[in-house]
Amino acid sequence: MFSKDVLRQIRKVSVVIVILGAVMTAVFAALGRFDMTVAVSACAGCLFAIFMFILLAFFVERSVTRGKNGAQASMFIGYVIRMALTALFVFWAIYSPDINLWAAVIPLLFTRIAIMVLNIRRTKKDGDAE
Repeated sequence: MFSKDVLRQIRKVSVVIVILGAVMTAVFAALGRFDMTVAVSACAGCLFAIFMFILLAFFVERSVTRGKNGAQASMFIGYVIRMALTALFVFWAIYSPDINLWAAVIPLLFTRIAIMVLNIRRTKKDGDAE
């Protein structure tokens, strides 16, 4: 289904997302706002962020095998599905009494941060090799 390179990237991004989730939970604890809803929400948010990245990888790999119009259609459909699922997740976080909204929503930003961190790390590593 996924190529080895894509699986490696999914693994790397997932590890960074989990690390950022732990840091976020520690910040909640340091601020005196930690309780079980924060822990559950952080886990749910991180798992959802990882799932969204896997879904993105699926649609990108699927679009690579198609022509230009098929690739654009595939990416558009993937985008709509991911945004609809994200909206459902946010609505769930808002209306669920056992979920801390901020601890659930903040991890949605972790994928972008993880990609930036991994790109900086790769650039630094490639720069040292030259």
